[in-house]
Amino acid sequence: LSALWGSSFMLTRIAAPVLGPNLLAAMRMSIAAAVLVIIMRVLKHRWPWEHWREIAVIDWVYEHCTRDRATLGKVLDIGPAYGTFLAFVRRLCPDAELHAYDLLETYMPPRLPVRDRIRCHRGNIELDAFPTDDKFDLILFTEVLEHLNFYAAPTLAKIGSLLTPDGILYMTT
Repeated sequence: LSALWGSSFMLTRIAAPVLGPNLLAAMRMSIAAAVLVIIMRVLKHRWPWEHWREIAVIDWVYEHCTRDRATLGKVLDIGPAYGTFLAFVRRLCPDAELHAYDLLETYMPPRLPVRDRIRCHRGNIELDAFPTDDKFDLILFTEVLEHLNFYAAPTLAKIGSLLTPDGILYMTT
């Protein structure tokens, strides 16, 4: 399955201009899901609904939190939007100190910071000084990089300076 999936990237350059990137991505995901369902039925495996959290939320956050649960002290989510990752981290690491840093407070439900003990900070990660001197064991910077307005290197250096010496930055775009 992985050989088929990986080799499909070679055809993406041909198909994307014809089908468009959104339709192409939807088709590839649909085909992969259908193949997975067929394999599970042939092998007589039942769908792992009891593990919906691990399936629904990005696996690396789950792995990091469960692997380093005892040492995970402070977690920062830059651009947390609805607070989904922080709520998930709270369930996995009940003693972690959670921080959210966002330009807007529009998306996160007001009850979430209270329920999950999240310290919310407002500001622009590119332009403003970070509001605390805290260092973080884990920083989540997911789906934010493409929204930066300026050259990303100084902002990434600032984010790197917020990490503890053994801290980890998870960044996706």
